[in-house]
Amino acid sequence: MDDGECSMRLLIHIMLLIYLFSSSLVFASEVISFNKLGSSDDKINTKKNIYEIFILEKIFITGNKKTSKKDILDILPAPGNDNLFNLKLAKIKTNLLSFPWVKNVEVRRILPGTLYLKIFEYIPFVIWQNKGTFKLLDEDGLVITSVDYPNSKLPLVIGESAPKNISSFFKALYFHPELKNNLMVASNYRGRRWDITLESGIIIKLPEKGVKKALIKLSELDKKNNLLDKDIKIIDLRIEDRLFITLKEGSKIKFNKDTFNGQNV
Repeated sequence: MDDGECSMRLLIHIMLLIYLFSSSLVFASEVISFNKLGSSDDKINTKKNIYEIFILEKIFITGNKKTSKKDILDILPAPGNDNLFNLKLAKIKTNLLSFPWVKNVEVRRILPGTLYLKIFEYIPFVIWQNKGTFKLLDEDGLVITSVDYPNSKLPLVIGESAPKNISSFFKALYFHPELKNNLMVASNYRGRRWDITLESGIIIKLPEKGVKKALIKLSELDKKNNLLDKDIKIIDLRIEDRLFITLKEGSKIKFNKDTFNGQNV
């Protein structure tokens, strides 16, 4: 029995004592008569009746969107059968965490007869492609569930080490909405660096180190020259203080150093 269960049993015993004491004050004559009779059966029945006040009568569930209420109720005791304080809250929580979309759950008793469940579900953040399979990941890179095909508006991340690195990478990308809001694919190479593909088809090659600095430089160049709106195929930022641009076939754009504020292009 854990500390929580001990505390709850102690609470019910205290409440029973309070109930008995208050009842004795209101019904003094009945208590005196009861004591005179001295019937052990009457004493047992009185305690039993008070204990039955806390029968499970209602289950309140909130927070579930992907997990059906029916599936949740199927693993819980039916109302009307169990005493609220006989329920094993830790076991109920463990069973609920077995559902694929459930990240965490709060389980509480609400007297006199309600079991309260607050479900915290995973929020899909990206789709991870690896070895021919597709899986939904949350923002921490945790696998939620498999999907047949990435037919959603979520970005696609590729690479075996991508889940371990998406949290730090997307935190850096967060400050650059012109990139984050147009991200289509992010490819991770052995956990070392990223290539990102925008909805326009532009591929941006980022360095192993100094990603934040490279993103700031790219954002500044885009604000000045609308770089991300031009007929560009690849922007290579892998070498510090260097900028390599590959134009799309047939593009007539011409760049020079003045265009990029003295950057080596």
